Amino acid sequence: MQEYREPLFCKGRVLKKESLEALRDFPLRFARLGLSDWADGVLFGYDISYECGREGNGGQLVIDAGAVWQEGEIVLTEQKILPFDKYDQPAVVRLRLCPASYTDDFYVRPYELCLEGGEPEDGGLELGRFRLSEGAELRKEYRDLQDFGTAYNTLNITGIPYAGPGGITVSPVLLRAFAHTVMESDSAGSLDVNFALLCLNHPPVSRECVLRYVSRRLCTPYRELTHGEIYERLVRIAGNGNGRMVQAQKNKGPAVISQERRTWTAFRGAWIEDMGHYYVVNGAKISCSMGSVSASLRTTPGRRVKIGGKPRANITDCVPLLNVGPFGVCKMTKLPCVPSCAVWLNGKNDVLVGGMPALLDSSMAICPTGAGIIKIKKDGQ
Repeated sequence: MQEYREPLFCKGRVLKKESLEALRDFPLRFARLGLSDWADGVLFGYDISYECGREGNGGQLVIDAGAVWQEGEIVLTEQKILPFDKYDQPAVVRLRLCPASYTDDFYVRPYELCLEGGEPEDGGLELGRFRLSEGAELRKEYRDLQDFGTAYNTLNITGIPYAGPGGITVSPVLLRAFAHTVMESDSAGSLDVNFALLCLNHPPVSRECVLRYVSRRLCTPYRELTHGEIYERLVRIAGNGNGRMVQAQKNKGPAVISQERRTWTAFRGAWIEDMGHYYVVNGAKISCSMGSVSASLRTTPGRRVKIGGKPRANITDCVPLLNVGPFGVCKMTKLPCVPSCAVWLNGKNDVLVGGMPALLDSSMAICPTGAGIIKIKKDGQ
């Protein structure tokens, strides 16, 4: 029989060595379990601002405290103030981590926050880049997605490598700006809306999720992209700042629909002629690529729209444990599955169930906890 122990600190009790060790080890063990599959990169913090000095004396750059995930360890850094006088030149703020060492009392990880020119990276984590004119302010409020790449007097955060499951990912601030563009656009499709909700609800969004969305949205083969290429494609999708999103290409369907399909459509009433998919109902079978067993999909109680007496599902029927899962043991964490998906992707945007797009047997969801892809195995009809 194994035990989980949590130290209790009560007045009048003797402080024990074992209690202090448990208190010391808990946060580190917890972080290592949660971030074990994450790539090295920035976790949070490192806001950069510029303060003007007196005329002719330059100014100073303020780099706020932050945290990075590096080689299985969380490294916390303090605020740093750097003198700045490199006006009208490319400037890059980087964090350089040195090899760790041990003393009798501490684990020590030296680091350096430094300001460099725009030469190719030769090590370190980029925290932002800019080109500042003398007397100007360093802007961090962006008018639109394209404004993130403005060359002068604007903090460019598109190249920051953020830690994420399965690989480094792009800035949550950039993805939230993209999500706001999507949600405010009247030309956004269901795939755009679903990805936007994921960006707003589950930072950081995994690199694979971003790449899959860009690939599917632009109808291009799935492949690895640099941060700059991802940013360029997100700007293209968002409409290059003109307020109108680029429309996804549509593949032409068959010119003739067979009589057998028409008969089946009339009989069942649940086949979508122009797409070749079925609507999903309560009791559908679902699976996760990182799970060990299948599970049943349960629609939200009170759903009135039905097919064959079974309530129809929509893209919001993705609440962990209420609607979805669990899927046995997670292959990624090696722990009992606790799904964490925000919304189903690829719903039927022009058919609403309970005010939201209907769920199709081709829909999918992404679990950030284990980087699993959740799919519909059987529609439940």
